[in-house]
Amino acid sequence: MEELRLLHGHLPRRFAGHSAELYEAASLDGASAWQKFRYITLPALRPTFNYVVIFGLIGSFQVFDQVFILTSGGPARATETIVYRIYTEAFGNGKLGYASALSYVLLIMTLIVGLIQLYTNNKHEKEEIA
Repeated sequence: MEELRLLHGHLPRRFAGHSAELYEAASLDGASAWQKFRYITLPALRPTFNYVVIFGLIGSFQVFDQVFILTSGGPARATETIVYRIYTEAFGNGKLGYASALSYVLLIMTLIVGLIQLYTNNKHEKEEIA
């Protein structure tokens, strides 16, 4: 749900930055509606979609309260997340070292996702400049 709120907040600002001249030039060149969408709209919205997807993914790594309150990990750990697992290992089982190791795994996963986002944004920015 957070992704939709982020998307709702950023898309109108991205569309406001679109120049009507680009669409007019594409129409004069004979571009169809699909071609305008594919070659003008989607590339302009790529940074916004990247932002929403990456922050939504990172936010999903950090889900704790819903799992804790509603299911406590669910039947056979079906709804257990890594953050909930860190909590149960540290405070439920007293395995602080294991919970610390899991925390580092979460850090590395979040770092990898962030680096992928950084790489894709830089790659697409270089393509736009060239």
